[in-house]
This record gives sequence, C-alpha cells and structure tokens, in this order.
Amino acid sequence: MKYTSLSADEIRKAVYEEAKRQFFEYGIAGTEMRRIAINVGIGRATLYRYFTSVDQLAFMAVTEFLHEINAETYEYQEDPTLNGIENVHRYYDLFISVTLQHADYLAFFQQFDQRYPSRHTEIPESEEFSREAHERMQYMLAMFNKGQSDGSIRKDIDTEAIIITLENTLFGLAQRIISAAERTPDTVERSMKWVAHALIDSLKP
Repeated sequence: MKYTSLSADEIRKAVYEEAKRQFFEYGIAGTEMRRIAINVGIGRATLYRYFTSVDQLAFMAVTEFLHEINAETYEYQEDPTLNGIENVHRYYDLFISVTLQHADYLAFFQQFDQRYPSRHTEIPESEEFSREAHERMQYMLAMFNKGQSDGSIRKDIDTEAIIITLENTLFGLAQRIISAAERTPDTVERSMKWVAHALIDSLKP
C-alpha cells in the first residue's frame, strides 16, 4: 500500500508509529529504516524526507515515554502533615506503580541508555528529551531539598546523584524481575517498593 494520498503529517505519524512498534519488537538496534519504509508502504527516499535515522525516531520515542510517566507521577500531591523523607517515600510508591503500568517502556529505556550514554548528539530531537529529563530532575530535587531543609534527609549528600542512582536501580530491578516468568506483577511491585524504601531510609541523618 502506498501513502501517496496521505498528507505529510499522516505519513510522519504512520512512520513514527511503525518505528515504535519495531522498537518494542526488535529493539533499537534491530529497528531498520528499510523495514519501516516497507511496512508503512512508502519508498526509502520518501521516508528520508521526513526522518533521517532510527536515532531521530528513538529520541522522539523516549521523550514521549518519559513525558507520559512524568505526567502521571507529577500528579503526586505532597502531604503537609509528613516530613520531606516521608513524602519522598510516598512519591516513589506512586512512581513504581506508574512505571509498572508501562512495563513495555522499561526495556526500551535500558537500550536507550546503552546506545546514547552521553545524550549529547546532533539530533535536534535530543534537545526536547534533555528538557523533559531536566524538568523531571528539577521536580525531584525540589522534593529532596525540602527533606534536607526540615532535617529528615542528610545534608551531606549529592541529591542529584542519589536521584539518578535510585531511579536507575529501580528501573534495572524492574527489568530483571519482570523477565522472570514466575514473577507476578504484585511480586514485582512489592520487591521494588521494598528496595526503594530501604534506599530512601539510608538517607536519614
């Protein structure tokens, strides 16, 4: 089928949706522009008028996935009756639940981190991803800084490094546990929350 009767926006959308499908089925490394063009029903020359590479599509996808998780976790409302570290505990309970609702993103995030460790590329879409990641970090830093201000979180720690370590640990744990066929969703969630609480409690003075 040829998409010659479709608008430019419709072609872009069809290509992007096919790329995401392939990311989940073949991984980033296994996704091919040639296969995308064939499956969408357009020539490769037409495809390259809209997208230059798999990398461009991967940055678009990771930004969308991160934005979706962020949008759902930003709904967390701090409880004024709790101190900083208690609110961090409650936030990560929500973060884990939301993340597990998007389990298909986990393998993609892992592949993305391995393929683009520096995040600094010439791809224009990387700037949008950087903004999304920066916004998330600022949101988290504000929460941790409140804990440091009220004394419930140690002041002698690098909060940004702690946040990165904590979330990478949780993502990695989820990927490993989910891959074990005998694990139920409840088991995965309980295990992740147990690890998260243990790590967060280690930040107490």
